[in-house]
Amino acid sequence: MTMHATARAVAHRSAKPIGCVAAVLAACAVVAQPVGAPASAGAAPASAASAPSPAALAPYVDRVIDASSASNDEPDALPERTFDATGWPRHVRIDLRSLRERANVGSAYASQGVAMFGAIETPNHGLWSLDLNLRRENRTVDVSAFSTSGGSTDASAGQAVLGTLRQRAFPWGGGLLMNNDLGVIGFASPGLGRMTSRVSMPSHRALGVGTQLLHDEQGWSWGGSVGQPLQFDGVYASRVQRVPGTLVQTGAQLNQKWGADGMWHLGTQWLQARDVSTQGIYGTGLPQGATPSTFDAQSIWLGAGAVQGGLQMQAHAVGSRLDASAKGASRGAWADLAWQDGALRHGGGVYALEQGLSWGGLPMSNGLSGAYLRSAWYSRTWLLDGSVDVLRSHSASASQGYFVTATMRRREDSTLSWGLSTALRDFNGRGTTAAADASLRSDFGNSNLRGDLTHELDGQRTWRVTLHHDWDAASGWTLANSAAYGRTRSGLATSPLWLLAASAYAPLTARLSFRGTAALEEVSNNPRRAVNLAFNYQLLQDWMFELGASVERGRGQTARSLDPLAPPNLVAAQAVNSQSLYVLLRYEFHAGTRAWPLGGRARDGGGAVEGVVFLDTNKNGLQDAGERGAAGVTVALDGKYLTQTNGDGRFEFPWVGSGARQVTILNETLPLPWSAPEGGRTDVQVFLRDTVRLTLGVTQP
Repeated sequence: MTMHATARAVAHRSAKPIGCVAAVLAACAVVAQPVGAPASAGAAPASAASAPSPAALAPYVDRVIDASSASNDEPDALPERTFDATGWPRHVRIDLRSLRERANVGSAYASQGVAMFGAIETPNHGLWSLDLNLRRENRTVDVSAFSTSGGSTDASAGQAVLGTLRQRAFPWGGGLLMNNDLGVIGFASPGLGRMTSRVSMPSHRALGVGTQLLHDEQGWSWGGSVGQPLQFDGVYASRVQRVPGTLVQTGAQLNQKWGADGMWHLGTQWLQARDVSTQGIYGTGLPQGATPSTFDAQSIWLGAGAVQGGLQMQAHAVGSRLDASAKGASRGAWADLAWQDGALRHGGGVYALEQGLSWGGLPMSNGLSGAYLRSAWYSRTWLLDGSVDVLRSHSASASQGYFVTATMRRREDSTLSWGLSTALRDFNGRGTTAAADASLRSDFGNSNLRGDLTHELDGQRTWRVTLHHDWDAASGWTLANSAAYGRTRSGLATSPLWLLAASAYAPLTARLSFRGTAALEEVSNNPRRAVNLAFNYQLLQDWMFELGASVERGRGQTARSLDPLAPPNLVAAQAVNSQSLYVLLRYEFHAGTRAWPLGGRARDGGGAVEGVVFLDTNKNGLQDAGERGAAGVTVALDGKYLTQTNGDGRFEFPWVGSGARQVTILNETLPLPWSAPEGGRTDVQVFLRDTVRLTLGVTQP
């Protein structure tokens, strides 16, 4: 797993050399003179300028002795070892990978390369991390498969270099901190622009450089970025495509106290796209009928917000201009108000979004105005949630309508819960969805039965029943199955839909493990078959070998939303006919110990937070057997410490201070058009020596 702002602590690891990557990072970290009074090797970077010296406050030591633990006497087991707790926290991972893939008709792809990651946390110069991917690629495309004018083969070869050098919480003295990024970066809005709101703004990704200055005590931050646009290919962050053009952005935010327990915020951001190609996702932001080879775009955002007790207010305004648009500038504005009264939570707001509104060429919800209200009631056994939007279109027909949602959930006891939900839309077409589900815990595991009815805006009607079961298995093993059946009707034609899927993880021996998924699916006479298998063998303490293969045939399904303010789908489902084989050799180790856990204090104990980010294609909140993890997604702890999901979508913060913590998925690192609900934020409570396990689904609009 890639760690950007944390290192393992109190684990059984042997002392090893730092390695070449960590040596480079350490050299970068000690070039400058220390700022302020020196701190010991374990100090947290964000607190180095003000926290007491860890030399005076010894780190927490867990004194619980597990008398039941015994050495592993399996013949294939690795010998016990101790963790190198000396020095700065550091982490190194080096992958040697070879991949061969045949995709679609007459197309082949092969790559060989090395992926390196290193991170080192210094007491006076913040945390430094490096992601680097070096690949040699060979592509072959049979042009005759796509053209009737003649057959030929197009072959290309080259080198691909992608990576990110990150520095976090570099202290400049007086409470001023700096964050820097070089390489593959995200153009994120200031914090105010990422607050949960009825209207959302897209995020750009680029190959470039970005910097941020922030001063928590004075309450201000400023950032800027410049780079070449990137389009991510599929769900794997390592496959990206450069888009000709340049993106430039800058933004700032001011935060000040308001009364005894309040805070108000002001923010702004400016973004310019220059000579950006209309290929890929950027072509979707252009007005209908406008097809220039490149375009320029300018966008500006202004925001204000305040929090006082249980009351939260925010207001936003956006202006954008596409040079390809004959209409000229487009504007949008929206405001949200939320408050809480005991178990009751309420919200409401207004919005007005002109046609053609975009953010630097990426489309936003546009061409409508309206107002909404939302209320929810939570208790130990009940959840009731409902909302209503009243809308008006800005099109020539100027139609009016509504959008209504309602959700009810009931927890009967520790083994049974059930729920009902519905959404009704009568605006630019009529659509309805309804669902009922029940979850049951038994001696065999966890079962979830769900029924769905859908009447889409184009008149298509679908019903489906899905059963998902997670089996109770031996320690360390996981096994899950999913099955679904239904029918879909479009006009006078009807067709069946069905799904059979399974996923498994098995530690076959102390060194050898297996994981795999398989799915058979058919929707609207479009079949899909997918199998993914991988074997992992621990060669030595720090060396691992993996062999994997995958086969996929058919066409995936693009989920659609009835919500009129859902961001547009930027990537449509495509027919896939591919098979791939890869081998991986990995070297990885952790060392060094910080003086206190992430987000905690000296002498504090802590627990761990781990989980998986997955692509929730059916939006049921469960990782069904056929749903894949999202690779290369950045996850933040308390908005400060960063980690990245591995190829299975898994992440880990191994030593976290006890108490209330917040885990956030950074939406700008998700493959379009996927996004995390509720701004990607999840509140958790970490207890001493406990592990919080999260399953975080991301959905398509």
